Amino acid sequence: MNEPIERARQIAKKVLAGEYDPLLACREIAMMKEDLTFVPEDVMTGFGAIDSEVGGLPLGPEGAYWDEEARVKRISERRGIGNRSVRA
Repeated sequence: MNEPIERARQIAKKVLAGEYDPLLACREIAMMKEDLTFVPEDVMTGFGAIDSEVGGLPLGPEGAYWDEEARVKRISERRGIGNRSVRA
């Protein structure tokens, strides 16, 4: 089977099983756009839009390297809620 298709399938299965962050999944699938040419353009645009919106957020393994206060502040800013207290 085609490797990108299988990779996308595995990502989807992990998301559905609650084992993988959906935002990270969108980011990863968006990066596979050129390999997933059979996926309708509007679907890939959706993945790309989500990826664009979460760019710069401390998600996944990279979040472990962020200071907790800075991480919560960054997520709050991206959510558009300013300085209100937030649990990330």
